[in-house]
Amino acid sequence: MHVVTPGTDYTPQSYRTLDYMAFYRRVRGRLESAVADLDAEISTYPEPCPQCDICPWLVLCDRQRRDDDHLCLVAGITRLQARELQAHDVTTRKSLGELPLPFPFKPDRGSRSDYHRVREQARVQLEGRGEAQPVYELLPVEAGHGLARLPEPSPGDVFFDFEGDPFVGEHGREYLFGYVSIDDSDDHYQSDWAFTEEEEKRAFEAFIDAMMARWKLFPGFHIYHYAPYEPAALKRLMGRYATREVELDRLLRAERFVDLYAVVKQGLRASVEKYSIKDLERFFGFERPTDLREANLQRHALERALEIGDLGSITDAMHDTVEAYNRDDCISTKRLRD
Repeated sequence: MHVVTPGTDYTPQSYRTLDYMAFYRRVRGRLESAVADLDAEISTYPEPCPQCDICPWLVLCDRQRRDDDHLCLVAGITRLQARELQAHDVTTRKSLGELPLPFPFKPDRGSRSDYHRVREQARVQLEGRGEAQPVYELLPVEAGHGLARLPEPSPGDVFFDFEGDPFVGEHGREYLFGYVSIDDSDDHYQSDWAFTEEEEKRAFEAFIDAMMARWKLFPGFHIYHYAPYEPAALKRLMGRYATREVELDRLLRAERFVDLYAVVKQGLRASVEKYSIKDLERFFGFERPTDLREANLQRHALERALEIGDLGSITDAMHDTVEAYNRDDCISTKRLRD
């Protein structure tokens, strides 16, 4: 048997098969036993998973979930919560959204407040479905939370998004730095590709230098992003390459980074099945020029090429489509902030 791992120049590690046959027989036996014990009415269910965006069964699975009005369609619900609700005969999104308050039962797992939150989320989603248009409602205002986290707009503001792959080399690769700024009232997009460690270090330094220069020109500037990935990735790059430590520390301490995901989640409840920026775009009227399914296919193809070190197989179509996808994300972040 041979195992090939990333980050080792893809040199196979060889093992004697007979040394592992006992373990293999045990695992195979457990699988056969589990399958044999299944009742006729028990089957797998197409719960959403990270591979859905590139899976050829996506349409079929999605239709099944919608036909069943499954609880997994409620934004933010966990599988544990869904199983707990199903145990109390709450099996659909509709039945959850119409569940009377206070709850008629005490959950065995999790707190009442968590179930109250998903019940309210289901209610808003039902309202949006009934009115055939997006519905949202503001949550109670708290200092330092939600919309109160938004700083005053500045002409120097930047809207930032990474494209990265954790399976490239030993540490992963942030292979595309993209951001939009406002120049002469137009959205100006800038990108920097990084297929190697040297290019990644250079792109990281160039981005931090550009942000520091922008801060000097626009003292009120901020870097907007969606979800905490971008600051976390910048900190990893700073530590890996031991560069721009002082500059990034200043940006972080001065709270120049603004996470719009936290603003949305703490500030409002919306009739969406996921709080991804793509699901929120219909609220602020942003239509992507780049087809999302095509972009996902091209992005995964490009990342496979990076993972196996075959840079020559990266086509112009991959490059251009992924860059357009990243540009759409940056502009969408700006529109959401607005």
